[in-house]
This record gives sequence, C-alpha cells and structure tokens, in this order.
Amino acid sequence: GQLVVLRQQLHKRLPRATSLLPCFLLTGLAGAAFCGTSAGREGSYAVRSSVERTVGRCSKDWRSYVAETLPEWLTVDQGEAASSDYGVAELDAQNPPSDLSSNPAWRRRPFILRGCPNLISMQRRLDRQTLIGAADRLHPTVNVGYSWSITRNRGEGPERLPLSVFLRERMYESWHDGDTQLEPAYAFTNLGASDVLADERLGFPNHSDVPVAISSWPEPAFTEASRILMLGAAESAVGWHRHGPSVQMTVHGWKRWFLYPEGSYPPGDGPGGGFSITDWLRTIYPTLPAARVPIECTQRPGDTMYVPGGWYHAVINLADSVAVTLQSEFHAVPQDAFKAVSLPYVQHMQATNPEALLELTEAAKRHVSSHPENDLHARKVLFYVLREAEPVEAFRIMVEGISSDRFHVPMQFEVAMWLEERASSGDLAALEQFKEAMALWQPFLRKNTRNLKALWILSKFCKLTGDKTQHQRYHARLVELHGRGIDR
Repeated sequence: GQLVVLRQQLHKRLPRATSLLPCFLLTGLAGAAFCGTSAGREGSYAVRSSVERTVGRCSKDWRSYVAETLPEWLTVDQGEAASSDYGVAELDAQNPPSDLSSNPAWRRRPFILRGCPNLISMQRRLDRQTLIGAADRLHPTVNVGYSWSITRNRGEGPERLPLSVFLRERMYESWHDGDTQLEPAYAFTNLGASDVLADERLGFPNHSDVPVAISSWPEPAFTEASRILMLGAAESAVGWHRHGPSVQMTVHGWKRWFLYPEGSYPPGDGPGGGFSITDWLRTIYPTLPAARVPIECTQRPGDTMYVPGGWYHAVINLADSVAVTLQSEFHAVPQDAFKAVSLPYVQHMQATNPEALLELTEAAKRHVSSHPENDLHARKVLFYVLREAEPVEAFRIMVEGISSDRFHVPMQFEVAMWLEERASSGDLAALEQFKEAMALWQPFLRKNTRNLKALWILSKFCKLTGDKTQHQRYHARLVELHGRGIDR
C-alpha cells in the first residue's frame, strides 16, 4: 500500500559553539582556506588557474566544528520533519533503550547512539598527524570524489590518490565556479580485506565496533557488511543515495544528515537526479513546502548513526571528519524494476515479446495510480512504450509527472532529447510541445547551471527557437564545466 509519511518537528538549531582546536577553517573573500591560530592567521595558497583552486596549510590537528565559519546556506534549517514513527531518535550509547536489541521496530527507523565510548577512545590514535605518519610509512591510497561523483560511481570516489597527497593537499583544496566556492574533495573508499587501510593496526572502526545492541540483531547482519572509510573537510559531502541498512561510526567530525523514508525521494534528485548536495541545499531546499522537506539530524564525534535500508539520504560534513560506515546488502523495492527499463529494452520487447511488454505496461500503470509520490520511473516506461504510436499521450504522461518535481532534470532530459530530434527534422508539432514544456521547466533549469543535462536542454531549445546568442552561451558553459570535471 501507499506509504504515508507523517511529519513532526524534530529539528534543532545547529549548536553554535564547541571547544575549538588550534586550527580551524576561515574562508576569505577570495575563497582561500587558511589555518588560523590565536596569534592570527597564516596560510599559503597556490592558484591553479585552469580550475581555480586554492590550497591551504593546516596544523597537526583536525579542524573542529565552528558554526560561524560555515556558509549561511549550510546553517539554514527548514524546520519540518516527521512523526515519532519516522523521526531520528537520539539515544544514549551507555544507556540505550532496553528493547533496542529485541524490538524489530527499531530496525525500521533511523537513530543516533550518542557518545559511544569505543569511538571516543579512538580519537587520539586517529588524529591527523598519526594518519599522515601512517600514510608516509605504508603508502596506502584512497578513492576521492565529490557528492555527485561518489554516488554515480556506486559509492566510491572515482579518482585514486595516495592518502598522503589527499591529507596534505586535496582535503583542504578549494575551487570555485565564478564567485561560488564548490565543495572540497571527499575520500570515500571501500575497504577490502587486502586493503592497507583495512589493517587493524591503523585503528579505524571495524565490524566488531558496532554497538552490541545493534550487532546482536539477527537481521540485518553487519558482520559481513561492506566497510567504507570516509575522510573529509567541512563542506565535503556525499549526495542523495540509498542502500541496505547501515551504521556510520564517526570518530572525528560533525555531520548534517538529510533523509527521506523508504517509498519517497528527495525532490529534484532521488531516482537518477543530477544535483550535488551543496547545490541542492542552495537551490531546492529553500523552496520545499513543509510536506516535502527531509528529516534531519546532526551526528557528532563519537556517535553511531543507524539508517534503515531503502532510505534516501545525503550527508555533508560540518568539520573535518573521520568515519567508517558498514553497509549491508540492499533489497530492491518493486518500483526499482521500472528504473532498470531502458528504451532499447522496450524496443526489443516490442519486436520479440509483445505479451511481456503488455504486462510491464499494465504494471507501470498500476504503479502510477497507486504511488503518485514516487512514479517517475513508471511514467518513463509508459513514455518509452507510447512515444512512437501515441506521441501526444507519451508527452502528457511525462509532463504531468514532472510537474510535481520541476527540478528533476533527468526526466526532463528524456523528453527533451526526443522532442529535439523530432523538431530538428522539421516536426512542427514536436517544436510546439518543446515550447510548452519549456514554459514550465525553463525557470528551474536556469537555476541549475552546473548540470550538463540542464545546459544541454537550454542550449538545444535556444537553437531551435532561433536564439543564437543564448544557444552559444549555454553550449560554452557546458563545454567549460565538462572540461573542469563538473560533469553531473
């Protein structure tokens, strides 16, 4: 049946102060990252003109959480959230609920265990200087990426770097798109059994560090879950994604979590979206009505966060962070079957197995009718089936679905490619449909100009409608971003 997500107020203002380490992040007008001390600021930066990056120096300590140094868009709190059935429960790790290990209801909601003694005891041996020493001695490597590229690369950064290079240079490297400072790189590495970083002597949290109340669950079993190491500075992040049940054990750092329960998804993203989480927070988050805002919480040093399987979530670091996540196997939900359907697959079924295609079509219709909150991929299947024989109906189905989420570029891109191909061949009806769609989408596409698909749509539409100047402008912007690796 349809999942009804009840909401309650559970946000709290981000804490405004903590004990300060000697070194913390200060962002100047030019966007350079400096290392500050009580005696003043000192720092050096080298500008790589091709990508507009700056590199700062830091002391041996991790940079702590200082709310006043964070950008305003990262401290704004929308305020609405879910009911007690779906909210993030805050539990005392040393005095958890007596039924945490036995009551299956706990496995269906997120919660934080605050102040896990074993994680707090790791803080000294996992300070920055110790990790740099291990990196120089053992020469391990890490996977590095950004919030959009990590999720697209199936949960790992796509670039492989020596850990020493990441800790000394890339972790604090700042880069800009015009006046906008972009998120720093994030080390996001799946630790296989043979990986140097998986060596227990280094002391990163392991499967045995999961709190007993959770590790005693018969399902999900975390003893064989994937183990992922995460190292990042403030504003590094991982974008919207989902997987099986997981626990994240944070030794150092503060993290802001955003979550949507199973059966719902983040507007503008979720099924195949194209936003970095930082752009999502700048662009979409402030526009959300109360019924569509995410559930939120803040994880602190020494906390363990549990997330049920199938929940969309994104996480942005508020300070230098060292953490390990254990992810168990993901069990797909029914609508995931529609996500895997491609146009070539539908065309093949039309030619070889029309009876099976009819069954798929009826299943997609039923899903659209019963799950309007999460029906875009089912609509896409109907679009593929109808686009040749019934183009007007195919267009209606997609535009109607996108009208509830006008920031959802991937679905707009599916329609735009089809209309652009037809209009370029002289189909005037297709050109009129393109104009009709763009009257609805254009204001939202123009707010998403770090997305290559959005730029492609804008460029092609301007070309078809005779606006040569705007066509060239959007095309040049697309080429520029692709060349700089901003390829979401």
